[in-house]
Amino acid sequence: MQISFLLSIKADTGPALVHIANELAYAGRLDEALPCYLRAIEKGDTYLIPFVAGRLRSAGRRKEARDLLKRATIPQFMESLTGVADKLVLRGRLNRALTLYQQAADTGNSFALRLAANRLVSLGHLDEALDWYDRCGDPTALHIAAYRLGQQGRWPEALTWYQRAAEAGSKKSLRSAANQLAEAGRLDEALNWFERAAATNKVAALRDGADALAETDRIDEALQWYRRAHQAGDPSALRVAANYLAGRGRLEEAQDWYEEAVATGDESAPLEAAHRLGVRSEIWGAPEQLSKTPKARFWLSLIAARKLSSQDHIEESLDFYEQAAELGHLHALTEAAQMLAKSGRVDEALGWYERAARAGSLMALRSAGHVLAEANRLPEGLDWFERASRSGDTGAAQAAANELASAGEMDEALYWYERAASAGDDESLCTAGLRLARAGRLNEAEEWIERALNKSHVHVLASVSEEFLHRGRIDQALRWFRRSAMAGNWASTRIAVEALRTNGLGVEAERLATYGWDLRGGISDAWVAGPQLGKKYGIHTSHLEELPEHAKLVADDD
Repeated sequence: MQISFLLSIKADTGPALVHIANELAYAGRLDEALPCYLRAIEKGDTYLIPFVAGRLRSAGRRKEARDLLKRATIPQFMESLTGVADKLVLRGRLNRALTLYQQAADTGNSFALRLAANRLVSLGHLDEALDWYDRCGDPTALHIAAYRLGQQGRWPEALTWYQRAAEAGSKKSLRSAANQLAEAGRLDEALNWFERAAATNKVAALRDGADALAETDRIDEALQWYRRAHQAGDPSALRVAANYLAGRGRLEEAQDWYEEAVATGDESAPLEAAHRLGVRSEIWGAPEQLSKTPKARFWLSLIAARKLSSQDHIEESLDFYEQAAELGHLHALTEAAQMLAKSGRVDEALGWYERAARAGSLMALRSAGHVLAEANRLPEGLDWFERASRSGDTGAAQAAANELASAGEMDEALYWYERAASAGDDESLCTAGLRLARAGRLNEAEEWIERALNKSHVHVLASVSEEFLHRGRIDQALRWFRRSAMAGNWASTRIAVEALRTNGLGVEAERLATYGWDLRGGISDAWVAGPQLGKKYGIHTSHLEELPEHAKLVADDD
């Protein structure tokens, strides 16, 4: 167990007690873990009761487990009864489980009634479950009962329960009844319920009704419902109607609905129009024939360019990227540049990146730098990174440093990392430290990591710890793992344990797993929680062995 946990429980908080208990249990020290669990339960963490009881049963201590569960008869712990009842259901002890559900309900936990009903349904006892749903009485329980009846095709009863749920205050029951009827193929009945639901949930009910009609190919009726949904405030109803029309080959009607959707401000409509109308008609040469709006023409041009690019028709693709760019969209310029770069036409790509930069793209210059680096033209790439940095791209300096580090030019990379840090990019300190560690320059790495820690970048600690370990610097690695754990990254201890095992240090690994870190930076000596600790933090223990001297100070210091 980690000594740092002892420091964390001075406030005697539930989470801290659970932490210390889990660590003790993980180390196989259940007797010492149990008082911490019980203290946490007393402070309100009642969810632990079945969990701790399970640990006791697994250890063969069934009587203690039963005694602990008896505490669940106290109202403070009553919620744990439902968890026990669930386990009894799984073991086939239904009557005993129902008794526990009722006991939980008698203390005011009405949710237990609903749980009991759900368990009965899962076992095929719907009629018995209905009584429990009825006794629960809340709108959700009534709604669930209605849905269960509908699943079994008992529609008159189901609709009665849906009506009861609506009268009890459920805002979704009428609409749910309609949807379940539609799914069962009883669409005309469903439409009546959709109309009733529209009185309280107009937009959603009308839209669901439209979708149900469209999915059964009653498209003309569906269009009327989509129109009503749009008028009620559904911003996507016109576009969805157009999608159905396009899917059934009614392209001219679909285009009219798309155009109306665009005119009402639906920003997704141009893309849908360009994709569905363009792909279906396969007319790539004249996008203006397919839509009257500039935004839709842009998307159609972009889709055409991507399709042609995927087929390696680079020149034709560039024509469409040009059309999209003329409509004022920077993304077309950078996408064309990326396509050219992937095709090995780097110099042409630079021209498109240049155009994008002049048009206002902040990332274009940095992207050009990366393309040149990938083409083994890093010195030229640095010029583009420099331009990007001077243009206000705050990530350009670290990007240049990363390319240099990857190319093995670590000293020049450090110059760029320093520039990035000076400009306020604190993350560059972490990256530089890790790059140095991976290059085997561990002493320099420590200096950069220390600077990163001064900026509160504690997340880098675990990574640098592993780098030291891989280089065989065990003592330094452990020191960094401990700092990571003390900074709040509790997983670092377990990573350190596995790393020690992997490196053949099994004894040290087991000692760390059991006793954690000491306050001086190493692995703790063996210790047992003693009476001083129990008195100070309210953890009752009969273990009287002395703590190591440095741990004893933690326990005794007021």
